[in-house]
Order: sequence, then structure tokens, then C-alpha cells
Amino acid sequence: MPIDCYLKIAAADLMPEGLPDLSDPESQQFYDDVIADAELIVVDNLSTLCRGLKENDADSWVPVQSWALAQRRVGKSVAFIHHGGKSGQQRGTSRKEDVLDTVISLRRPPDYSAEQGCRFELHFEKTRGFHGPDAEPFEARLSGRRTRTSSSIRSPSTTARSSKRFLCISSGLVRPAKKLANRGCVRRMNSGSARTLSA
Repeated sequence: MPIDCYLKIAAADLMPEGLPDLSDPESQQFYDDVIADAELIVVDNLSTLCRGLKENDADSWVPVQSWALAQRRVGKSVAFIHHGGKSGQQRGTSRKEDVLDTVISLRRPPDYSAEQGCRFELHFEKTRGFHGPDAEPFEARLSGRRTRTSSSIRSPSTTARSSKRFLCISSGLVRPAKKLANRGCVRRMNSGSARTLSA
């Protein structure tokens, strides 16, 4: 059973002036205080939390990159949530990917319909530290309290209408996930040909 304060959320709606701009080095101390004892930091999303970031200017990414690298040096993992642009690729400069270990793209399957709810394909756009079958794309679907994942996708969807969200992961994400599994907070179960993650 997770301990109290297991999950901390800094919500802009609960702060009179909203959340500070993560791309401003002077504002980063706020986040450092919030995440002091965190092992995994989820930044959701870059557009709203890094308002001073000029998406197409590689140099404007440097303060956020420096902050993420500082977290890595003290053993923390950072997951950035970012949106895809009209082209289907991530918005803005590709420099964001330089120091990341993993970049994941979420896409709607070609036969998706709204009544299916949360159903998507997960594609690894960049992998460092794993390859082969572990890096194959797969489909996931939220069903009740469980996320069901099917076997690898043989023909990844490439339709223009596929919406994408990018999950860009800094070093060390596997470590906290293993710790959560060891504590019994997340478990992986085999269910026929599908893999199930439950929290």
C-alpha cells in the first residue's frame, strides 16, 4: 500500500498566479522544492509549463534541458509530455530529444472510433538502452481500472489523422518503475496474448 504523499501534484488551478514558468531558471526552485523527495517527475505538458519556451528556437530549450539533467544527476527520472503538431511530429525544435533516453509517440489506430474510449498505439521514436522486440510498437486500451496491452503492431498506423502525444523520458525511468513493482504498487500479469498493467 502506498504511503501518504506518495503522489504529489502541483496544479495551476490551485495557485492564485498559476504555476511558475519551468523554462525560467529563477522559477525552477519552486519545482525543486515540490519534487525534493520524488523519484519520478512528470511534466504535463511542455507548452503550458514552459511558457517562455520558443518552440522552434533550440537555444530556448537550454534552461529546461539543464534542469532535467540536474534531476538526472541526483537519480531522478523526468517524463515530459508534449503534443504533436499538424505534421504528426513533435512541435518545435528536435533539440528536446538530444538528452532523452526514450521518446514515445501515442497514435490513434486507423480503425479507432470515439466509443472505444482510451485506445491508442504506442510507438518508440527513440530508444536508448533497449532494442529489438522490446522496442516494437503495441496497442493499449484503458478498460475499467486496468490497461490492456496487445501484442506488437505489425503494420503501424501512418494515417495523417493520427493524433500524437509524445512522452519524452529522461534517464533512469526504469529504476522507479522497478521499485514500484517491488513494492507491489504496480504489477504485470499475463492474460492470454495480452499484457496487463494494473495499479
